[in-house]
Amino acid sequence: APLDEIRGAELVEFPYDLQIQGDYHAVGRFLAEVVNLPRLVRPSVLALEGIEIAPATETLDAEYEILATLLLSTFVPAGLILAETEIEGTAAASAGGSTDAS
Repeated sequence: APLDEIRGAELVEFPYDLQIQGDYHAVGRFLAEVVNLPRLVRPSVLALEGIEIAPATETLDAEYEILATLLLSTFVPAGLILAETEIEGTAAASAGGSTDAS
């Protein structure tokens, strides 16, 4: 779920709270792909929990997966956010039209 943005002097952080579940290697592959994205993304692992997905039997051990709770943040230069806001404001004003007859 998206969380409130955090505005800094140079960057705006867009954090997301998420959970992923899978075997050990799948969770590791996901995190490796996240850190190799073309934009600046920071994953912070908040918790790892073993989840039993199949109980033990007389002949087999129990099977587990990992439930990872993450805070995933992406960053955008603050100047881009300000410029985008100004463009949206100008577009909204233009769409409203003007009744000024001067």
